[in-house]
Amino acid sequence: MKRRKRKMAYYNPNPNELIVDGRILNDNMEEYGLDTDWIYGELRKKNIDNIKDVSYGQIQSNGELNITVRKKERNHEEDNALIEHLRSKYK
Repeated sequence: MKRRKRKMAYYNPNPNELIVDGRILNDNMEEYGLDTDWIYGELRKKNIDNIKDVSYGQIQSNGELNITVRKKERNHEEDNALIEHLRSKYK
């Protein structure tokens, strides 16, 4: 019995990932028949203005987009200004 060699199709272990580190995975979007207008519409519904703020986004079995937002870096200058304001107020 002779075995045939087949070309292995690219296998994506997580095809429901649509956004990773602020970047849209277009191949996965095509698998679901989605486009960037849909993604940006879903982000607007969740009050997210910039896709770079999204660390991870995946489509759920019910068709909803589940988003994990990046933690924003603290602005230490604003923190220091607030501390100085409070110190001067309570001296």
